[in-house]
Amino acid sequence: MDKMKVENILIISFILALSILSLVNFPSIQAATNDTVVIHVNVSLLSEITVTPEMLEWLNIVPGTPAAEYSVDIKNTGSTNFTKLWATVNSFATETTNPLGKGNPLLYAA
Repeated sequence: MDKMKVENILIISFILALSILSLVNFPSIQAATNDTVVIHVNVSLLSEITVTPEMLEWLNIVPGTPAAEYSVDIKNTGSTNFTKLWATVNSFATETTNPLGKGNPLLYAA
């Protein structure tokens, strides 16, 4: 047989084999899915700060006048490597405008 006929037969055989394989129904492989997840939490250091008193209250304070002073005791009662502490009031979150000089006690976050 001549070389060209052999190449044509090989090409036709290859195309025929691919056509037959495309008609065969192979089972599909799918990953099993579920709605659960495993989370591991490891807490190796614990922070514990004690603040006393638990609540402070100033009532009927006229804006611009001093109020009674209260002492706040902040203790490290169980933290590891506790070196700095910052304490702020929530004025920035609740006072949307600066209440100083407005004369309206309702503008303060107290």
